[in-house]
Amino acid sequence: MRLITKKNFFSVFCMVFTIIVLGGNLLEVVHRRAVNPTQFNLFWTAVFSLVSIAVLSRSYLLDGLSPLRAGILLYLVTLACVFGFVFLSGLRTPLHPHAFRDVFFSFSVPYLLFSFVYFRRLKRETERLDREIRQLREHLR
Repeated sequence: MRLITKKNFFSVFCMVFTIIVLGGNLLEVVHRRAVNPTQFNLFWTAVFSLVSIAVLSRSYLLDGLSPLRAGILLYLVTLACVFGFVFLSGLRTPLHPHAFRDVFFSFSVPYLLFSFVYFRRLKRETERLDREIRQLREHLR
């Protein structure tokens, strides 16, 4: 286990928060043997987050595309997965008449903000590594 530092504090907080919230809700569902609408939405949000991260983790496969095009393509793939899950959920339980619209907005805004930050950091890290490689090559000459 790594030490908690200023640099990783927020990441550790997010992990602990997620474990406590999802774990607590899961224990409550098991104990009561029923899922309330808030818990249902929370679990689906966790699934959507997992899908989002899984799709974003494949961004390296789109190296030939510009970052904007890659980001849009990844967003559309993720949104299609989210809508697929909502559709499948609707086969089992009735959906709100505006379910797809609500999911679109409640998913898209956070996803787009996160992916923007992700791609900026990825670009910065790539530029740093490129710089280090150039320096190493110059040093070896």
